[in-house]
Amino acid sequence: MRGILSVCLLILPASIWAHDLVLTTGYAASEKPSMGTEVLSSDFSSGGGYVVGVRVDFDASPRIWLAPSILYWDNITGGQSGALNSHYAQVQVGARVLVHTWSMPTLYLGAGADFAATQGVVKAGRIDPYYNKGAVIREFDGEAPVGVIMAGFKGQAPLGLGVLAEVAYQFGLDEPVGKRWVGPASVILLQIGVFLRDERSSR
Repeated sequence: MRGILSVCLLILPASIWAHDLVLTTGYAASEKPSMGTEVLSSDFSSGGGYVVGVRVDFDASPRIWLAPSILYWDNITGGQSGALNSHYAQVQVGARVLVHTWSMPTLYLGAGADFAATQGVVKAGRIDPYYNKGAVIREFDGEAPVGVIMAGFKGQAPLGLGVLAEVAYQFGLDEPVGKRWVGPASVILLQIGVFLRDERSSR
């Protein structure tokens, strides 16, 4: 249900205001996630993975975009060993406020906040004596707010399609409640992508 509502928040306003539909992907370099007291410290560590995102940059004023966003990123290399195979991921729904230039390429800086749903799974590795390889040993999740700061640029879009690149740093603003939780984790996101420009946009 949250996913359906999130998509509606992105799509429905797009029929009213000039906007850019932004699709991104790239690399996520994350720190060790926060963990509850009943989670083993050795289960998860810093590492890398991939990120995918969808965002709509609405024209709020001549130099400001308001940008609802859906984002997924993971850490697939943190916590790897012969006996364990850990995987950590975050799904985020939120918004950014972006201040941009009128230059070409268009430069922008921004900040925002997201609601993050986190999940950490610990599976048996190749030499675990008690479990078959790939069997789930422990699983944790959580919900918490995260903050975002970012910078990037957009190229020209003469036919309504352009390219962009951006970097973002995200960090936890709070921790989930309870003892068996994991996340959020601080992360640097390096992304490239494309944007589809609404023909009503003046940029």
